Formats: sequence, structure tokens, C-alpha cells
Amino acid sequence: MTDNPFQLKFTLQQHTPIIHFQHEQAGATLRATELKPKLDLYLMGHLLQKAGMSCEQFEVRTTFKKEAKDRAEWRRWLVGLGHQDQEPALNYKVKIVPASAPVPVAMQPSTDKKGKWQTKFPAFFANMGTRTREELKNFVMYDQVTIYITAKSLGLKDLIEKEFHRFLMYTNFGTRQSKGFGCFYLHPNDPQFERQTLKYSFTVDVGGARNELQKQQWLFESIDLFYRSMRSGINLKGRNRSDVMYLKSLMAQFSFRDESKIQWDKKPIRDHFELTHSTYQEARRKRDSDSTFHYTNQKPPRLMRDMLGLSSEESWFAYSDAISKKSNDIGRFKSPIIFKPIKTSRDEFEVYFEGLKIPKKYYGQSFSISHNPRRGEQKPSKNFSTPLNEGEFSLDEFLEFVYSKRDTIEDPIDTGYGDVEEANILIDLFASLKKHA
Repeated sequence: MTDNPFQLKFTLQQHTPIIHFQHEQAGATLRATELKPKLDLYLMGHLLQKAGMSCEQFEVRTTFKKEAKDRAEWRRWLVGLGHQDQEPALNYKVKIVPASAPVPVAMQPSTDKKGKWQTKFPAFFANMGTRTREELKNFVMYDQVTIYITAKSLGLKDLIEKEFHRFLMYTNFGTRQSKGFGCFYLHPNDPQFERQTLKYSFTVDVGGARNELQKQQWLFESIDLFYRSMRSGINLKGRNRSDVMYLKSLMAQFSFRDESKIQWDKKPIRDHFELTHSTYQEARRKRDSDSTFHYTNQKPPRLMRDMLGLSSEESWFAYSDAISKKSNDIGRFKSPIIFKPIKTSRDEFEVYFEGLKIPKKYYGQSFSISHNPRRGEQKPSKNFSTPLNEGEFSLDEFLEFVYSKRDTIEDPIDTGYGDVEEANILIDLFASLKKHA
């Protein structure tokens, strides 16, 4: 706390690096210009929900400003009492300063075969093929960061004080935030500290890592492996393109259930473009004969993978092809699953995750699917749709399905080389799955 009755002081612990474009500047950390708009949106949405009003996230600010006209307290909390034509903002100021020495987690850049600069790190690809070293983004991390929030009214200050810990649990910062980068939470020594969880979690052991950067690398390798098991599946190759590890996507497995009303989209897309590759025919025949997962023509195909984040460009290396998706209404849709990695000890993270609400306008969206083969004939594009409604695809039901695999995930894993490290890691992650009330 501070002597100013209108000011709040929070001490945050940084659990994962933030990907920063100003990483070389002294004191670069979480930016107030990113935190405040996010906190505004969270608080406005919270107040609307508490008042019995629900709306899509993109409608929160305009709905709040409209409702504030008839609510004197809300109106007093807005900059300029909400009279400006600009987007509504709550009337408080934020100051953020590092409260410890920086943690050495910077990635070491290198050049590729074409002389372009790059860094390699799981789940982060923005630095691939960068023209100059100065364009590279890098990690910034401090053990502790102090935030000062000064409000213009005591009511607003009290609201922030009450809700700030919940806001942090559902919010990461910087690039690739939905995958867990830029994770901050109240420091255990902060007077406002209150332990929070999301609906699910798994445990990542980073014992034996040489330094903090390697701990973070092992952490994000685990998160990336877990996420890929859900969305795209895993297909690791060895020498001569032999199978090392294969796991059919849990989203595909979800669609193969008898009660599913729709069909996984990859095979219908592959069939439309007549994508085949002799190297993979025998492997697919083996998997199909050993598997209980079978396609059917009785259910409509839907873009199910893209319900976990739109992939507008995909490289299908096995078929020497690339797939593109275009919509007149949707240009970008990030994953609705948030990962919140919390360091629980020196050598362990608990990775909390939960599904957020998928916007209604994303259901039933038609995408034109085209391909760009490196060889062979180019086929005409074809339209495919995302699931039409929550009756066709429920994110909550899907995550329950994922959770149900905690003891059986190894059953559908095919490892061509027997003991495979990635398979063992994935089995351990699923065995550690927990559900929180």
C-alpha cells in the first residue's frame, strides 16, 4: 500500500518471459499502454456481467459507455465522464517499474542458410527469416515488477483492488500471450495475493535445466506439445522420413465419437485436392487398420482445427503442397484457449489452462480453401465452414474430452522407434492433468 488513498501498489512475479520489441532498452518490461486497455476491458465486462448484461467482447466498450449514461457511478469512472467521441476509458493511471535485476533469458540469434537472422524457441516463430539483427524480438524477464495504479475515485480504486488478481489470472502480455508468454501474477509476498486457478492444469518438471532460459525452453516445449496434441496432432519423422511418433489430433478423435454431429476436415480437404504421396500410403493403411477412428460420409465436414485458432496458411509438407483459407468476414482468430504457467517451485511449473468464449460470429463462417502445389495440377478452390453453432462444437465439451484422456493418451500413440522422448513427455503431461472447481 501507499500513503496516497487513491493509489494502489501491486508486486508481481514474472513467471515467463515477455516477448519485447524494445528488449535492448534498460528497464523494458510490461508496458502500461498494454496493461491499461486490457484492464479497462476486463473491468467493464465484469461490471456489465454483474449487472446482468452479456455481450460479445468487441461490444463491451460501446455497451458500457451507453449504459453509463444512466448509471452515475460508472459515468464518474470514465475519462471525461464519457462525453468524448473517443473510445471509452476508465479514469486511472498506471506506472510499471522493474523491482529486481533482470533475469538472463535472452535468446541467442544466428543466421540461416540465406544469411537471414533468426532465433529458435518453441511456440515462437516471429523471428524466423528476419533481414537484420535489429529487427529481432527477444525475451525480457524480471523476478519482480511493481505496478502503481492511481485512480480518480475511491470507488474505482476499490473495484481495481478487488478484481486485479482475477484479471491477471486470465491475462498474459506481449506476443504469443495465449501460449503462455508474458505471464505475470501477484507475488506471494504481496498483501493482495490470493491463489487462483483456471479450470484445468498440468505439471511441467524442469529439474536438471542449466539455467532459466533452458527451464523456459523445456516449459514451452511441453506447452507446445500439449497444444499440438489437441489441435493438429503430432507426426515426428526420423531419417528417410520414417515414423518416429504419430498421434492423431484429439480434435479429430473428438469428431470420430458416435455422438459427434460433424466430421474432421482434413481428409475431405485432402480428397478434394487429390493429395496423395506414395511414401505415406503404407503408413496410413497401417494406422487405419489399427485404429478405431474412421471417417464417414454421413456427417458434414467442418473446419474443426480452426476453432482453436485460425490457420490461414498451412504447409502440408507430406504432399508438397500448401493450403490457404480466406473469408470475407474473418481475417484473424487467435486460439480461445489460454495457458497460464505459474512457477510453483524452483524446478516445477503448474500450467493452468481454460477455454474462453468463442465469438458467435465465428460459428458458421465460410472459408474458401485453395492449394498451391509445388508440382502437379492445381485444383479449384472449395468452400468449407466452421461448425454452425455450439451444438455442433462446444469448446467446453472438447476440453472435457481432452481431460478424459489423462490415463489413456498413450493408447493411440504410435512410436516407430519404441522409446521416444516426446511421447514420454506427453504421457507424463496427461497423467498430471487436474481439474479445478
